[in-house]
Amino acid sequence: MNIISYSEIQVLKSPLNIFLLRLPNFFFRHVNKIKRKLSFDAWSISNRHDADESIKVLFIGKNEIDKNYFCNLIFNENCDDIYLGRVGIWRLLFYYLGCKKNYDLIIVRSRMKLCNLFKSKRNFVVPAWVDCEIDLRGDMGSLSMSKKRLKNNLRKIKRGNFRYATTKDPVDFHFFYYKMHLPYISKRHTDAAFKMSYKEMKESFENGELLQIKEGQRIVAGVIIDYKMMNGVPRITKLGVLEGDFEYVKRGALIALYYYTIRYLKERNFEKFSLGSTRPFFSDGVLQHKLNWGAKIVCESSNAFLLSLLSKNKCLNSFLSSNPFILRNRNSLTLATFSDPSSNECPYLPKDKEKLKLCGLEKSTSYNLVG
Repeated sequence: MNIISYSEIQVLKSPLNIFLLRLPNFFFRHVNKIKRKLSFDAWSISNRHDADESIKVLFIGKNEIDKNYFCNLIFNENCDDIYLGRVGIWRLLFYYLGCKKNYDLIIVRSRMKLCNLFKSKRNFVVPAWVDCEIDLRGDMGSLSMSKKRLKNNLRKIKRGNFRYATTKDPVDFHFFYYKMHLPYISKRHTDAAFKMSYKEMKESFENGELLQIKEGQRIVAGVIIDYKMMNGVPRITKLGVLEGDFEYVKRGALIALYYYTIRYLKERNFEKFSLGSTRPFFSDGVLQHKLNWGAKIVCESSNAFLLSLLSKNKCLNSFLSSNPFILRNRNSLTLATFSDPSSNECPYLPKDKEKLKLCGLEKSTSYNLVG
């Protein structure tokens, strides 16, 4: 029987030996982490219509939330999706080219630089997110895209007896997170909702404050304003409605929330503030709501969607004509629209160049889907 001496035990416990013993686990853990970063999930998505009106989509991305967003946008949840497994980045090009003949549309979610390598007349690189900013130096009437809508909004706020208050109390934050934010985004965005953790959102709250909307004496909505995220420019990070109840929304709680946030920050002499990120499709209700308050679209997203149009399928044309999207060309933003006489056009399209510029867009480019 070998007896290990005290000095030998001390040698085994030396920092170098401990490092060498842990090195294999450290190495394999980091290799797996890199492999995860360089691999994608793939889904085949198709609708439940007759063959004459079917559309087949291949989605390749990093998470299921992005896939669910397109399921809602293209199919209105009326679809079947099949998980195809993981695709390594070294196989992505071969996978992408090999699947072209089987699909009407391929969507790849990746870094913008990678997506730009595939850009062409039928391949569009769309930012994963766009931000919206409001210039607070003008009056409320000049900021709003529609004076008529602004008057209607103010009447709704007055009729609902909405008021606001601000708080830095952690108890109020706790109530907001569990009773307002989580219920609201779960009902509003269903399986496409991005759910920020309690800890992460509390950091944002501690960097700013919570603005609450009261209907009479009851707190019915709230929003976190973060003052540190953008170097002193206030940014709305997350909002919520009591129990996710859309009756409060119908009565004007969110209208009051945006109105009082703008008013409050103007009174504090801020020159601009960010309304946060939204999806880059002009049919998106959240984007339209922000634009109606006079927000301008800006984009600093390093991630993008590559949309490859592979057919002139009737359903694909209908989706494109109803959902114009934003493109980033170097330092400017443009709006890509698609004309198809047999499909409905997006009702939110700006009718002239001046309205485009008010939205922060340089121009609009129309693509013909017929032929």
